[in-house]
Amino acid sequence: MLSKLLVHVTKKHKDKMTTCLRKMDIYVGQDIFLLTLQAHGSLTQKELKDKLMVEFATINKIVNRSEKRGLVTKTKDPGDLRSSIVKLTKSGEEVTVKIKECWKKLEDDFFAALNDKEKAQLQKLLSKLDK
Repeated sequence: MLSKLLVHVTKKHKDKMTTCLRKMDIYVGQDIFLLTLQAHGSLTQKELKDKLMVEFATINKIVNRSEKRGLVTKTKDPGDLRSSIVKLTKSGEEVTVKIKECWKKLEDDFFAALNDKEKAQLQKLLSKLDK
């Protein structure tokens, strides 16, 4: 059954990603959060919620964990004191480089059994499902 195989392969991929991220004391989900901040410079928590498509409670948890680790700073938005702006610190920037290295290594290792044509086909097929 296709669904069962997809779930199995996805779990295997996530387990390998989790192992790699744990070595940096990063959990799955926090990597996407940090890379999103890196791509945009700074964002309000609402913007993060919208971009990551998660609940406010999830954003608050990720921001607080990341702030405690010194990866981000959170300041009041001068234009709206009810809102906070989140920005990567120097440590956060350094961690994003390691996250990208982790992702690259995982992609190289995980998809090593596929040739370039098969990788392109898989990407095209998965993109169709991601709509």
